[in-house]
Amino acid sequence: MKTKFNQFILLAFFALLSFTACQNEETQVINPSEQETIVPSSALAGLMSNTTANYGAYDDVLDGSPCFSIDLPVTIVISDITITIESEEDLEELEDLFEQFEGNEDILDFIFPITIIFNDYTEIVIENEEQLENFITDCDDDEDDVIECIDFVYPISFSVFNADFDIIDTVTIENDEALYHFLEELEEDDNALIVSLNYPVTLEYANGETIEVNSNEELAEAIELASNDCDDDDEEYECNEDNIAELLVECPWDIDDEFNDFDDYQITFNADGTLEISEGDATSAIGGNWELTATDDGLKLILSDLTAYDQDLGGIWIITECDDDELIIERGDFTIELDQDCDDDEVDCSVGEIYESIVECAWLFETNLIDTTVAVYVYFTPDGQILNANADGTESVIGTWELTLTGSYIYFDLEFESEFEVLNGLWKVAECEDDELYLINENNYIYLHQECDDNEVDCDDEDVEVNLKECVWNVVNYNGSDDLIDFNFDFTVNYDVFVSLNGNVVQEGNWSVSSNPGGLNLNIELQFENITGTWQIIECDDDRLKLVRENDYIILERDCETDANPFECYETDGVELEECDEDGDGFGVFNIYEAVPDCSSENTLSISFHTSAEGAATNTDILEGATAYTNTSNPQTVYVRVALGDNPEVFYKYPVELIVEDCYEGVFDCFSDFELEACANPNGVAEFNLSANTIGLIDCQYSFTATFHETEADAEAGIEAIQNTESYYADTGEVYLRIVSESGNYEVYTIYLFVAECNPFECFESFDAVVEVCDDGTDGPNLYDLTTAFANCTPSVDVVTYHETQSDAANGVNVIANPSAYAYAGVETTVYIRVESENQIGIFQIHLVELDCNPGVCTEEDVDGILAECSWIPVSYNGDDNLIDWTLNFEANSQVVVMSNGETTVTATYTTSGSADGVIIEFANVAGPDIQALSGSWLVVECSDEMLHLQNGDINLVLERTCD
Repeated sequence: MKTKFNQFILLAFFALLSFTACQNEETQVINPSEQETIVPSSALAGLMSNTTANYGAYDDVLDGSPCFSIDLPVTIVISDITITIESEEDLEELEDLFEQFEGNEDILDFIFPITIIFNDYTEIVIENEEQLENFITDCDDDEDDVIECIDFVYPISFSVFNADFDIIDTVTIENDEALYHFLEELEEDDNALIVSLNYPVTLEYANGETIEVNSNEELAEAIELASNDCDDDDEEYECNEDNIAELLVECPWDIDDEFNDFDDYQITFNADGTLEISEGDATSAIGGNWELTATDDGLKLILSDLTAYDQDLGGIWIITECDDDELIIERGDFTIELDQDCDDDEVDCSVGEIYESIVECAWLFETNLIDTTVAVYVYFTPDGQILNANADGTESVIGTWELTLTGSYIYFDLEFESEFEVLNGLWKVAECEDDELYLINENNYIYLHQECDDNEVDCDDEDVEVNLKECVWNVVNYNGSDDLIDFNFDFTVNYDVFVSLNGNVVQEGNWSVSSNPGGLNLNIELQFENITGTWQIIECDDDRLKLVRENDYIILERDCETDANPFECYETDGVELEECDEDGDGFGVFNIYEAVPDCSSENTLSISFHTSAEGAATNTDILEGATAYTNTSNPQTVYVRVALGDNPEVFYKYPVELIVEDCYEGVFDCFSDFELEACANPNGVAEFNLSANTIGLIDCQYSFTATFHETEADAEAGIEAIQNTESYYADTGEVYLRIVSESGNYEVYTIYLFVAECNPFECFESFDAVVEVCDDGTDGPNLYDLTTAFANCTPSVDVVTYHETQSDAANGVNVIANPSAYAYAGVETTVYIRVESENQIGIFQIHLVELDCNPGVCTEEDVDGILAECSWIPVSYNGDDNLIDWTLNFEANSQVVVMSNGETTVTATYTTSGSADGVIIEFANVAGPDIQALSGSWLVVECSDEMLHLQNGDINLVLERTCD
């Protein structure tokens, strides 16, 4: 609309010229009255602009800024829930969602980029959170003059006149933005047009009422009156009898009471004064009557003649708070919140409620797209993963999930792996209960039922396993009968189960315990029709279990006095036998009888050895020579079969793993004998750090334990270990190191100690100490850090002091108090360091020198000479060392500079010249990659024999000389 108006202004300008030139043409001349003319910068023009400006505060729930609004649609994320905001109605739902996350600050994140629209309809694209926060911070609430509680009813029109009051056009306005820009154009300095508003004009208030105005005065009065009653923050609903009566019959109302007794109920208020109270999908409703009456105590809602819950819900209720979709009613101390529910298509829970529920516990998962005959349980984790609950109690990741809110609809965005991939996509929440969700995608469905351990027992799978393995168990009750009480069930550690009767084993099978979100299960595999199968454990004690399976139940009780298992002594998870690999070929000789325990039994038992598990079960694959058996692979598993002598079909088997080990211990390869040397003190002995200079120098991949001993006998015996190994004083001689491996084996090594006559001041005598500082150009003293002169020597001596004269140093007097900041005003001087080591004293000179460190100023001849002497390296280009691999060789006679980085060689030219600013070096014909950055003129700003500092505008280049 703004573009059209600009075009119109141009046309009007040419039309004005035409009217001036041709007075004989027929024109319509009308003199607009002051009650119709819109004068630029007038109070009315300002009121109209404020009324039509973009109301940036309407979406403050999104951005918190009245200075602009956010262009919709926009996508946001709240606590891992993705929401698309498409309309103002969605903003109201967003406010309800925020209430569910109350107390959680900064929970809203935008999916950028977004567009913000200012009050004058200017649009800016925002790329990130920082940009948005800057605009929010810059917003001045005091400058918010937008009048939002009254609007023009469009279309409206304006007559446009020229200076002779000829109508040259009529402009029709269709919306606020177009009117705002139209009024804005009138404010321009070059506007010579006269505009009048064509009345009557209709205005609409925020409450839906309208008013017709017929002049500028009436228009200004209507807008001012509305703006005075405006609440920029919120439009309060007027709680009068008429409004509430109309509101009650609009839609059903959800009941929210403080005890949650009626959370599933709805009240429908009919216009004839009757009401129905319904619960969920129930076919019958509670009837009654309602009446609204205004009293001095307030507005009263009377519920009477209820066919049920009359004492709970009936009676006189005072309406204490109201909004256009919410009522708070009170009766004595009892408070109820009524929430209007006008959307039949919405589910009965919010996205926030679904999020809180979905991550609580496991869900039984059913769908028409995959086979879920075997129950599938899944977990939805807060970090967006979907876990499958495995039968062994573990979980595995099978996909990801995300909640999204688009308009008023809630969706699950599911991404699965492997066999669940057919379920990928957006699933709409069609039905929602406290513990149930029904999702749809076209003609497909997913049904979720929450399983929060309603069947939880007081033990876990580990408890059940331990108890079952300890003793024999009897079926004391099978569906109310004790017919199976004489059978003893022995659950072994190998998960075999033996069923015996009168001391004889009659059946053998397997057992296991598993858990899933549906509960804890005992699985029994037997040829025992009444017992075999999977049973859910619903009661659990150390000596009693109650199990159910469909319509059957059994009660097991523990009997620790009966010894029904003839193989109990042999029960084991398996045995390992190890032999050393003497020849390094991976084979050893084993006595497999070492894997058979020495058991006594009332039963006659036969023991055999087998090379396979199947052979042990079928009594085949017999292993011969069990007392001296050579393995065929490393490792190798063989099996022991223990069978009843009078009934060989009843047996117990267990594995034996044969392992041939390399008994060689590599830890001892890490060590050998050591030689340590230290300087003698005045007493002729030296201090040795035994641990640091032996094991401290060894990088060994094996674990070991080390001790030090004064005699070899003590080391062999592992006794009388030296305690202070870091400061051990000794004369020339030996001590012994004992290394013990993880297996307990050990070796003893000799440490030879040598005491030498040492000069403690050798380091100080090896060089002349000089400390230099730069002349700072002042007449004040320089500060010298004396401690740096012999910094590499002083750690090895006992006492260090600094003195101004040699005699002071010799006598140990007049110590310099702060040697790290010694002040001296001259150009050069000498101070002295006094050091003490092992009761010996040494005095050494420290020369202090003041240098002229000002950068050199070179002439053109100096630069030419310096460049030609050696090669030069560009060590810094604007602080970067990306050219440091290049070497520059300047040939003075030919003005050629050869540049090379080892792979590429570039032959360029250079010249030097003088200027008012200094010497100029100009590079030309630099055609190589990267190094072409040197092309151009460079000013020498600092120079020396070893370094040139060049500048080209804001670019700094440092060249350093190398004569290698």
